Amino acid sequence: MSSAAFVLLLKRWGWIILCGAALGGAGAWLASQTTAPLYRARAYLSMIPADMDWRIRDLTKELARNAAARFPAAALLQEVRQELALDWDDDALARTLHASFDNVTLVITIEALHENPQLTAALADAAARSFFAERTAYFAERDFAGSVDFARMRAEPELLRLAPNATTNALAGLTLGAGVGLALVLLLRWREEERLARPDVVERALQAPVLGVLSLD
Repeated sequence: MSSAAFVLLLKRWGWIILCGAALGGAGAWLASQTTAPLYRARAYLSMIPADMDWRIRDLTKELARNAAARFPAAALLQEVRQELALDWDDDALARTLHASFDNVTLVITIEALHENPQLTAALADAAARSFFAERTAYFAERDFAGSVDFARMRAEPELLRLAPNATTNALAGLTLGAGVGLALVLLLRWREEERLARPDVVERALQAPVLGVLSLD
């Protein structure tokens, strides 16, 4: 199809593409407004070796990785549940809490996910405080306290709304709707060309008999 033919096609059927885009964008935006939101809160704790000796650094990394892998411990879940007066069982609470360790920055991230923003922040804060207290006691018992500088990096958790993102969803709906509209326009054009190629249609349009048909094959 030439560019001129495509422009004429858009002039004739472009409203279908616009309607498809508008319906897709509006539908995606409305769906975003009715979907339950999901929030993420993060608390950060640094584990820096007090001495830059490579053995101390490796020990610090191993301690951090081990702590993050075993998170959340049963005692931590119990403390968080009691502090926030939650009636959740251990499995339900554990699914909202996660921990990870970055080998480069030497930072442990305590993360909470929930639909309520205030509760999400409270979960991350309570879990971080319990984790920090437990690790500090652990280091003191094993004489690691002088080898590791363990500290919380933020006073308050970092709160972010993850989903739904109404703007992103609306743009995706616009794009999808426009694509569906364009596909419909191309289908209509193809059907129209197929119909015009039929002798009976040409005879009715011209009010004259068709004497022959030229094939492109």
